[in-house]
Amino acid sequence: MSPDATARLEAAASLAEIQQLPVRYAQAIDARDLDALGALWVSDVWMGKAHGAGPEGVRSYFEPVLRKFHRSIHMIVGHRIDLIDADSARGYVYCRAEHESGHDWVVQAIVYADEYRREDGRWLFAKRRHHHWYSSPIDRAPTAPSFEDWAALGGPLPDLPHAWPSWTAFWDKAPGERAATSTAPDAPSGAPAAPKLSTADKLEIHEMAALYGFLIDDRDWPGLDRVFTDDVVFVIRTRAGEVRIEGLDALRDYMHKSPTHPLAHHVTNVVVEGGPQDARMRSKVIGPLPERGPATADYRDRLRRTPQGWRIAERVVSIGAARRAQAPAAPQ
Repeated sequence: MSPDATARLEAAASLAEIQQLPVRYAQAIDARDLDALGALWVSDVWMGKAHGAGPEGVRSYFEPVLRKFHRSIHMIVGHRIDLIDADSARGYVYCRAEHESGHDWVVQAIVYADEYRREDGRWLFAKRRHHHWYSSPIDRAPTAPSFEDWAALGGPLPDLPHAWPSWTAFWDKAPGERAATSTAPDAPSGAPAAPKLSTADKLEIHEMAALYGFLIDDRDWPGLDRVFTDDVVFVIRTRAGEVRIEGLDALRDYMHKSPTHPLAHHVTNVVVEGGPQDARMRSKVIGPLPERGPATADYRDRLRRTPQGWRIAERVVSIGAARRAQAPAAPQ
């Protein structure tokens, strides 16, 4: 075999081996296999003063990071490799990563800028820099100006695409077209977005608001635990004064004995704010009263996420002139 053919064969073998590194990295991360992860790096890799060098430093660095989210899926979608010489190379790895973070499923669009080195006949990571465009729950679009909607991770703001000089140079030549394609800044700014309610959360809460009406109309008092917390505070304000009920059992007893239930509860105008663990809801109800015709009331609720789902921890019902009464305090 000619020297040129031998060199090309060796280069192809190096490319194939290097291409396996990001895949092995992704599997080790997603399996939380710290030993396998540490084995992917050169023996003298430096992970910072707090963690030290080598495989032990890799394990020390990644263990607390990987405890910030539960399930994860790192999908490698592209890999560019440039061989520098027989024992060193660099590359860029595109990755779409998904993370289970509390009640959110967060997507991150990533490029890893890598340096590789052959050590004792094996290609290994010598350095890996993480760059990303955004972090965002899977049911929400990335949001300007920070493009970082993953406050629980506590990481830096995205540095793509503005970290690439060619990106800035390209759009500097066409500011009009740039303004027409996006109003967001190239360089994300501000603090990471505050945690908020997901679309699934809001849908669950809206359904809970409707469920309350069915439970009352069906006189299903045991079923009220599907709407209220055990320690619920339920306040009814009317022109005549205020009734305050504390605790789910007391509320069931009150509802069972009350002689003035409307014939039907039509819950409408539901507005939900806050999150991700506490929220506020405001709604209106229309209900025909026996022998008195239609009546309306305002509901102002303080909600709490529980292991069983969202529940109302405090409800203030304002009827008639009492509707303008003060709402419950916002959750702290």
